[in-house]
Amino acid sequence: MIMPLVKAQEPNVTSEKTQSRLFDLENIFKDKGDQDKIESNIRLKMVTRVTAGVVLIVGILSTIAVQFKVIGMGLGTVTEKPETLGGLIILMLLPESIVLLSFVISTLLILL
Repeated sequence: MIMPLVKAQEPNVTSEKTQSRLFDLENIFKDKGDQDKIESNIRLKMVTRVTAGVVLIVGILSTIAVQFKVIGMGLGTVTEKPETLGGLIILMLLPESIVLLSFVISTLLILL
């Protein structure tokens, strides 16, 4: 006789009392103060996440603006003096730290 490898599971049966307790909001929020605290906590989390998104977008946009100016000026300089190419590459990479820092700040805002 071949034995089955997986044991058949019994159906998950919950009583009516348990189901009614799960959806009974009056028992969860016994007084109005608890419900207000939970709602204010949810609002605070929403505002924090929106703020984190704004921080990230502002960091990205400022980096784009700075890199646009640096590349524009740098290409003119490199055409006249080709030995300044190394400095141009460094100046192009420095604004990327703004994006990294804004990403770190937005991540910390969301996690904390």
